[in-house]
Amino acid sequence: MTETAANVPPPSALPVSGPKNCSSRLTAMGILMIIGGVFCALMALMIPAMMALQQAIPAARANVMPLRMMLPNILFYTIAAAFWIWMGIGSIKARRWAPAVILAGSWMWLVCGVVALPLVIILLPKALSAGAGATALPAAAVVVVTIVTGIICLFMYIVIPALLILCYRGPGVKGTCELRNPAPSWTDSCPLPLLAMILMLGGMAITLPGCALGGYPLPFFGRFVGGWAAELAYLLAAGLAALAARGFYRRQVAAWWGTVALLAIFCHSVCSTITKAGLVGYYQDMGLAKEQLATYAKMMSAMEPEMLIFTLAWCIAIIGYLVWLRRYFMPVRESV
Repeated sequence: MTETAANVPPPSALPVSGPKNCSSRLTAMGILMIIGGVFCALMALMIPAMMALQQAIPAARANVMPLRMMLPNILFYTIAAAFWIWMGIGSIKARRWAPAVILAGSWMWLVCGVVALPLVIILLPKALSAGAGATALPAAAVVVVTIVTGIICLFMYIVIPALLILCYRGPGVKGTCELRNPAPSWTDSCPLPLLAMILMLGGMAITLPGCALGGYPLPFFGRFVGGWAAELAYLLAAGLAALAARGFYRRQVAAWWGTVALLAIFCHSVCSTITKAGLVGYYQDMGLAKEQLATYAKMMSAMEPEMLIFTLAWCIAIIGYLVWLRRYFMPVRESV
């Protein structure tokens, strides 16, 4: 529903009684999120710039990744930039939808960080040791790189989302947004746990086409499939994710069942492919140089057991979360 400026009190006119006036907090956090969005935009520009710089250095030219392979990363940072700038503007204007979307996104961000951080700490030393080849890094250097990377990941994927959750939870922020924007918002009728899943599905719908553009192979029940078949499958998956997000918002039980079924099929396909074809098969059809492929083969073979366990655990966790969300969906025969 369109929000208008009519009858909307300015921040200074908010009553002293009732919910705490959090306009200053909303403005400050909004500015920080806009800065974060600009940083993401710079990251999207930095990827092709760094690749061009590597191409200009003869010694580094052999290690340059194909541009097509990096397109999903560029798309991810571009979408992240648009999202956080949009959230920042919404926070500054105290839109009713802003706290709900920020909280849902931050909780999802935090959970992913808590799960991924131990994996990074476990896998990074193996990747550094296996990928170095003849000029293996000293053990002390591996430890230093792992610690520094862990600290960066801790800040980026746990501290920042936890800070956003602390700043946007509570009745003060919600009450301030409702007073400054009395018109109903699209998030008012959507519970926060359900909104988090909708954001996840929406993110998949936007980012999966990047896998098609990047020519990423698709794990398919024991082997990797590339070419037009994989591209078509990624686009189809993006369309299904968009339909699922729409169905989740409308609380359609068919969307819930479809998402659970497709996720279970995807989990079986990925795990069986990792077991039979190995992770190195993922890179064999991506146009990598022989030296790069050999390096990736060493890295992937060293990380396969942990990646298999992580993939299986992550899929089971999401399916469990979907089972918990079942309470929000309408009965099959509920009259309209």
